[in-house]
Amino acid sequence: MANFMGQGTVPVSQASSAATSLQTTSQLPPKIENYNFMTDVDFKYKMSHSQRGVAVIINNEEFDPDLEITDRPGSRKDEQSLIETFYFLGFEEVLVRRNLNAEPMVSFLKEVAKRDFTNSDCVMVAVLSHGTAGALYACDKTMGYNRVFAPFRDSPTLKGKPKIFIMQAERGDDTDPMMQIQFDAVPTAHNQPKALVISKESDVFVAHSTADGYLVWRDNQLGSWFIQSFCQVMTKDGQRLEIHELMARVNQMVAYTCTLRALQPQYNKAKQCPYFTSTLTKSLVFSQK
Repeated sequence: MANFMGQGTVPVSQASSAATSLQTTSQLPPKIENYNFMTDVDFKYKMSHSQRGVAVIINNEEFDPDLEITDRPGSRKDEQSLIETFYFLGFEEVLVRRNLNAEPMVSFLKEVAKRDFTNSDCVMVAVLSHGTAGALYACDKTMGYNRVFAPFRDSPTLKGKPKIFIMQAERGDDTDPMMQIQFDAVPTAHNQPKALVISKESDVFVAHSTADGYLVWRDNQLGSWFIQSFCQVMTKDGQRLEIHELMARVNQMVAYTCTLRALQPQYNKAKQCPYFTSTLTKSLVFSQK
């Protein structure tokens, strides 16, 4: 973000009621002053490199018994749907890893991020696992989300390019009120780390399966509400619509059309709504190559 703290300016938190009358000698950066002279091309990510890029899927289905959390049947269906979706979007290579402990998981992500992405449009990473408030589960312990994001954020050849993360994991144990189904639930009292704030740097898009604090839902045979909705929207409209509009449609599909039918009263008629954050600086369309 540009630094506007020039001579004669004060932080908003220090400004008095007379702030509107302050004199300033600072100037807006040229990029802002020249906004009216910029074209639509300046606000679209270049998606015409020789390669679309690499897509990554980490699917954690089985966990250390000491964690006392359930396995994730049905996640293999999500994995296969994502593979098909990523190839449809034009990714030349889809890397799949299953059941990784925390350190091997981070090492794998770092190795991928070290690649030369000069001739690539973007990178996309999907993690399917259990989660809790502020963190997700590797197969042996919890880990902060930033350990997934950081390697790609720091990649020099991804600078200024979209880095998209798809996170299928619960973020708490609250239910969103309103098939034998199994929910991705983890007792938050067990090994809960301090919540970590995700990177605020530009060109990052993170789609979570639910808002912070809530459970997510997954069918043992059909897969999860979020991933299946994501794949359906992307394979139908992913080559023509901008990613924020696509994710709004995913949100609507999950929030409006999915309702849990469960024998347990506390879960019956539960709902779910995905949640995304974006520091993208341009519009992103996976246009067909």
